[in-house]
Formats: sequence, C-alpha cells, structure tokens
Amino acid sequence: MQTKSGELAETLRSSILGGAIGPGQRLSSVRSLAALHSISIPTVLAALRQLEAENIVESRPRSGYFVCRKSLRSLATIKPHSKPKRVGVTSNLRSLFDGPAEGAVPLGAALPTPDWLPLTELRSVVASTQKRLGPRAQSYSLPPGRFDARRQVARLSSERGTIFGPDDVIMTSGTTEAILHALNATCQRGDTVVVEAPTYFGHLCLLEQLGLKALEARTDPVTGLNPGAVEQLLSEQRVSAILCTPTVQNPLGATMPQDAKQRLVSIAHRAKVPIIEDDVYGWLDETGTQLPLKAFDDNGSVLYCGSVSKCLAPGWRVGWIAPGRYYSAVIDSRFVAQLSGSPIIEAALATHLADPSFKRHIERFKRRTRKSRNEFTRAIENYFPEGTKVSKPRGGYLIWLQLPPGSDAVAVSQSMSKKGISVSPGPLFSATGRLEQFMRLNVGHNFISDLDKTIQELGDEIRQSLT
Repeated sequence: MQTKSGELAETLRSSILGGAIGPGQRLSSVRSLAALHSISIPTVLAALRQLEAENIVESRPRSGYFVCRKSLRSLATIKPHSKPKRVGVTSNLRSLFDGPAEGAVPLGAALPTPDWLPLTELRSVVASTQKRLGPRAQSYSLPPGRFDARRQVARLSSERGTIFGPDDVIMTSGTTEAILHALNATCQRGDTVVVEAPTYFGHLCLLEQLGLKALEARTDPVTGLNPGAVEQLLSEQRVSAILCTPTVQNPLGATMPQDAKQRLVSIAHRAKVPIIEDDVYGWLDETGTQLPLKAFDDNGSVLYCGSVSKCLAPGWRVGWIAPGRYYSAVIDSRFVAQLSGSPIIEAALATHLADPSFKRHIERFKRRTRKSRNEFTRAIENYFPEGTKVSKPRGGYLIWLQLPPGSDAVAVSQSMSKKGISVSPGPLFSATGRLEQFMRLNVGHNFISDLDKTIQELGDEIRQSLT
C-alpha cells in the first residue's frame, strides 16, 4: 500500500510526464499542495524530495519547486511488445564482442576502468589468503560456498535493508550464474518471464539458452519498471517469473522509487509469481535511500542476486544468490552446473568485505562515476547531432542515448568497431530486436583528451549516418 507522500509523488509525476506542468514551470506552493490534498506539509516535502531525487523537479531557494528544464523524461519510454516473444540475441551479441581487438576504446561492455579499482589491495588480499589457506587453497569450495563469504554478504546486505542470514546465501560465479540458477528454479522450457523494456542483453541470452519467452513491461527512463504495467501483464498472461534490475538498471540507469518497489513485490506476491532481482549495480546507487526489492519480501519469493563484478573485482567472477523459498532448487542447479567454486577467491572476498576500506572504495568509486557521467554528458551535448537525448542516471557508469530520427545504431556500431571503438547498439537490449535509434555507452573511464576526441568522432559518425 502506498504512503500519502508516494501517492502525491505519483500524482505530480503523472502531471509532469503528461505535459500538464511543463519544463521550467513552478509547482504549487507546499502549503497549497498540503491543503489541496488534505495532507501535512512534511508529507508534501517528502513527495517533492522524491521527485527531486528522480531529477523531475528542482528546488530553488526562496522560490519553490520547479519542473526540471532538462529532464530525463525527454527520453522515450519504449513501447513494449504485447505478447511473449522467443529471444534471439546471442548471435548479435557475439558479433559485438568479436569486433574491436585488445586495446580498443571500450565504450561497449559495462566494465569500469582498472584505474578505479583497488588493485594493490586486491592483489595483497589474494596473496595473504593463499598463504593463510595453504594446501586448502587448492581444494574445492562446495555449494553453498565458504561460510565466511556468505556471512559478509548477509551482513552487508542487512545494512541495505535485506533480512537473511549466511545459511540463506549460495555463492556463485558472478551474478549471471546466480540468475541462471534462479531461472532454473522457477521456470521450465517454454515458460514466459516478464522483463524490462529495454533490458540487459545478458538476461535475454539466459532466456534464449533456457528456451524461455520474454514478455516486455513498460520501463521508465527515470523510475524504472512500472508496477502497474506488470500487474496488467500478470492478469493477462501466464507468467513464471519477473526478472528485473530495480536499482541502477542496465541500460537505462533508472532506479525505482521505494514505493514502487514495495508495490511491485506486493503485486507479485498476490499473483504468486517469484521475482528474480538483479542487484549487481545496487552498490552504486547515489540516492542513499533505495532498498532492494528483497527488503520488502516477507514470504521468500524474491530471489536476490548480486556480486562485486561492477564495482570491485570483475576478474574474480564471484557472486551470490539469496533464493528464499527456492533454496533447494537453486542449490541443486548449482551442483549440476558447477560442482565447486574457488576457495581462494571466496575467502579473499570475505576478508575484503569485512575491511572498512571496502566502503571507502565504494564511496570513492561513486564520486568517480558521477564525475565521469557529467564529463561524458557534456561532450555528448557538444558533439552529437541535434535531437540526441541523454539519460542522467543517479548511479552507475552507463548512459542511454536516444539518437535523432533516422539513426541506425547497429550500423554506427559496426563502423566504429572498424576504427577500434566499441559501443552497444539498442537492439541488443530488446527481446524483439528493435531500438535501432538507441545506444548504450559505458562511461566508466577517466575522461582524458583522447576520450573527448572519441566522443567527437562518434558524434560525427552518427551525423554522417543521417545524411
């Protein structure tokens, strides 16, 4: 059930998105809104702060609240396909990664520059762990994985509002494997899974591999997956699972408001449909207030997946899943897919997560991503053709672009690949192969002069493709 502040935020959000209140216009005063909706002034302020966090409104000292002039809302919300679709993206994805050779400018893959990672600390903790474990370092870490690693995952997750213990966690080789086991536990070949539109191509590859159908749900460039749209789909179609990234979504960077997250979990619970939550970017949320869906799960039907691949150690390939009521099915899948994990990496992860330096690194990492997003965005606004629209996420290092009408992101991607520059074209993120006018850029890099030239070159290529 929505709070009063959530209801007001949704009302104002709808008015702004519908064009009733235009960019730059002043909202009614706080007192007027309180009187009109018969709620308290603190409740109104809570709603306005939520919209401010979403970059929909802005506060101006002694003047009130105004609709942002440059809002993410200018980005198109993708119209989902109304029927479940068989997925076929792997061949396109393979061609993307068969493109630029080593040394290319990596704006395609969602991977931060190694310069942002605590490489010295990571090397040190692996070396000391190997010495500490001795011969046991060459043994197996059998499912569910080392207890010390599971304990640290549970501890840090509890600080973000999720309530589960070490014995509820299963270690995996990254988030993708965790999601694979979650799909195995909840679905059978031919079943339908609700996904975001657009969605991460890795999710689509898993659905394709397992013979599952994708059913797209409306997903907003700012507020993420729309709970009402999901509720409508569940009433019309037989669905086996919902697969989503509610916090710093890939590729949009969108984060669902907490009221929307709570509502989505309630809708799924009533429909008896499990949610597979990909929280791999959850560490990078910059609002400081966003709980995972798992925090609202009171019956164990949210399968919570995460890792440190996007913010700490991509090469470690370590992740986890807290699958709730699906624990037995997930651990069976884990045994079949991969009998053992790496004891060295799991033990090193436990040690590093327990050290205060981990949280310091995350805060430093978020400052770098914020700076980089701003620098890349300014360059895009300078060099890309008129009509380009750019997302402005509140976390992470992915930017979603809507190119001018007539653009072909796949053709641009292929052309740039020949020049040693990788980008991710929109069709990779669509279950139906659409979104030719869209593109995702990885901006997880220090913005040096060479990258400024790269963005200028990319802008020129897009401009030429329009002529």
